[in-house]
Amino acid sequence: FPSHDKIEVAVVLGGYSSERHISVESGRNIFEKLASSEKYSPLPISLTGKTNNHLLYQIPVNVLLKDNADDIKDKIDHWKIHPVIKQIIEECKIITEKYGSPNNLVAPKLLSYQDLATEVKQVFIALHGRPGEDGAVQEQLEKVGLTYNGSGKESSSITIDKYRTNEILLNNGFLVAKHCLVSNSD
Repeated sequence: FPSHDKIEVAVVLGGYSSERHISVESGRNIFEKLASSEKYSPLPISLTGKTNNHLLYQIPVNVLLKDNADDIKDKIDHWKIHPVIKQIIEECKIITEKYGSPNNLVAPKLLSYQDLATEVKQVFIALHGRPGEDGAVQEQLEKVGLTYNGSGKESSSITIDKYRTNEILLNNGFLVAKHCLVSNSD
């Protein structure tokens, strides 16, 4: 049963890197675990866009359950509800309002990071690769005062670069495997 006593947590998944599909799987798993808890009320947020333009969409559960990240993005970009489904939603409103989450059957909603801060108290970053592991999302969340899981923006911006990370570790006395940096032109 929905409870106003639960902590609202955005589960940010997807992204625009090549790892967006595994991010959706991670995000769905996290969403399910939080949804079945007595303490948290998760809100699925699909992140798309590009480096300097993150697009955050609050998505209903039926969109979260699409096959993969590309299907979720397609559903966001081309949202529509069949008239029969619309009728069923209206006729079942008494049941869904009592036993369901209020956001299960609504259209995807574009949010800014500031908007997100008014919807939730915390964020679970389920993104793989950029922009979730390079500090970009963390930086935006910190600007609006949202706490999140994982490393901060500074350490994330370093550790996304494996060569740089190994160099820092080596220069600070850690044993690392011999390595070299190879560029595309090499």
